[in-house]
Amino acid sequence: MPEKLSPPSPTSAAARLRHAIDSGNTGDKVNYPDPAAAPLGTDDEAAGTTPALTEREIDAELIRTPRNQRSWIRESLGERSAKIVVLAFLLALALVTGWIVSGHNA
Repeated sequence: MPEKLSPPSPTSAAARLRHAIDSGNTGDKVNYPDPAAAPLGTDDEAAGTTPALTEREIDAELIRTPRNQRSWIRESLGERSAKIVVLAFLLALALVTGWIVSGHNA
């Protein structure tokens, strides 16, 4: 008979998520501990409630899925900067081409 797993307590779920964040597994920050004035799960624990199922599913996905496989994480600054540089170059090229075609060449 399969063993029944009890739902994680708010503190343990928050502790696992915080460890995943601090170790860099969630892609939120680099691998370094982060002191917190109010650690994750403090509000839930104080209210005596457990995290909702969707919160636990998100926590589990953050811990289990490598950062580069998460589709909903924002692009890195480098990727965004490269796109801006390419667009600026294309805009400058279009402006110079338009200036030359309009007969204002030197």
